[in-house]
Amino acid sequence: MILSQALNNAGLKNPGAAAILDLGKTLSFSDMRKKVGQLSYLHQAEIGHGKRIAFLSQNTQSMVISFFAFANIGAQCIFFDPAESVDGVVEAMKELEITHVAVSGDQIYKVNEIVRVYGLNLQVIEIEKKKGGEYDPSYSPPPDHPLKETDQILIVRQQELGAATKYIFFTHKQLSVAATAVRRFYHFGANERLLTTLSYAHPFSLIHGMLAPLFAGACCAVNPQSANNEEFLEYLTKNAITRFADVPKFYYFLLSVCMTAKYRLPGVRSVTVGVGALPKALRKAFGLLKIPVLQTHGRVEALWTLAMEDAEKAKEAKAPQLEALPGFKYKVLNEAGDEAEGPGTREGPLAVAGETIMGSFFHPDKAMADKASKTTIRGTWFYTGEAARLEGEADELKVKPLGAIPELVKSGTKYFTPEPIDDAARELNDVVEAAAFVKVDEKNTATFALAVVRQGKTLSESAVLQHVQAKIKGAGCPRSVHFVDEIPKDRFDNVNRGALARQFSLR
Repeated sequence: MILSQALNNAGLKNPGAAAILDLGKTLSFSDMRKKVGQLSYLHQAEIGHGKRIAFLSQNTQSMVISFFAFANIGAQCIFFDPAESVDGVVEAMKELEITHVAVSGDQIYKVNEIVRVYGLNLQVIEIEKKKGGEYDPSYSPPPDHPLKETDQILIVRQQELGAATKYIFFTHKQLSVAATAVRRFYHFGANERLLTTLSYAHPFSLIHGMLAPLFAGACCAVNPQSANNEEFLEYLTKNAITRFADVPKFYYFLLSVCMTAKYRLPGVRSVTVGVGALPKALRKAFGLLKIPVLQTHGRVEALWTLAMEDAEKAKEAKAPQLEALPGFKYKVLNEAGDEAEGPGTREGPLAVAGETIMGSFFHPDKAMADKASKTTIRGTWFYTGEAARLEGEADELKVKPLGAIPELVKSGTKYFTPEPIDDAARELNDVVEAAAFVKVDEKNTATFALAVVRQGKTLSESAVLQHVQAKIKGAGCPRSVHFVDEIPKDRFDNVNRGALARQFSLR
């Protein structure tokens, strides 16, 4: 389905309902539809059909409306997080041959720097100044450029440490399917408002923070960029936020602010977690507040979501119980490389098939992109490079992600994960932080090792190892301990176990 068509359908039941909340003001579905139509005509006249456009903006109402309008005129858009380094933005703009940049007022300085220092020839679109009031609010595409659900409208970057950045193009239909597939897990009611503080540059935020609520007839709340904690809590209260979709480190912040203010998040119906797993302590805290946690698992190659929890079932769940997405197929592979048959519990390398799965990678180095595509996509199946445990079949299928295969230890047919080691080590008083990782020795044997940040100098490697080995047996237990000054993490505050492996492995 075309994005603007999905938006129009969502607003049919209650066109006066709030679609976007920005700066304390709401925009109804009816008014949003009109603005999208007018801007579509305006941009069609000013920039033409099928351009490649980069968004460099905070999440704003203007950004959301502009994205729908650009999609109507066949533009291919990529979102950049304003917090990202200029070098990364420029590299992507060059490789994608971006011609236009859609920018909010607070980011104009960065665009000027890009043009001046790097010599890029970019046409700047100041999205907050574009109104299109002179145009018809009901958009119809020109006869020579009819809208098709197979038109590519979104570009997403796939970035892995040590590998070149690759790009994925997604269509109207894929975005629509991605948003509607997760909608059933929320059980949205009337007058719902969902907030994310994560940039729409990440597919998790784009789908769960923008498109899923909009296509469910709920309100997409824009990050208020509050000046202080008190102002942020006032925003939540005044605007009756009912849902959150964000990364784990945001929930650290949210719960700490609420604890200080003795604020219990009244009216909040769920919190959705992506780009990392929510720690057990935080899940327990939300449980005490009677707020269900919806853990998601995904990959950018599939517009993020591959499995997630259901809001109603999560009310009683003590641990994550991720379910398969409707219309998707899942399999894990056995030792022979064939599908491990259900419905009993089975685990192995995970492959997924569904309409949101990418077709291929793009990169100016076509040979490199083709090689990566053939490794990842085989027929209709996306081979994730991760291991998972499946239980049940069809509508009753449960998915337990185990992690990236290089970060797991395999013994026989069973995969062991590093998280239990982390938890055991953190029980020691002098352990500030701990992270297990796979260490490869001179004989190419892979076993777990443990990196520890300690308080003081009294705690020894042997004491840590003895404590953990008393808790964990067999191949899931670490064989060595390394004291470090800090645990490497990615920009979402997730432990970078690969960096530890590269630092301490002997091969």
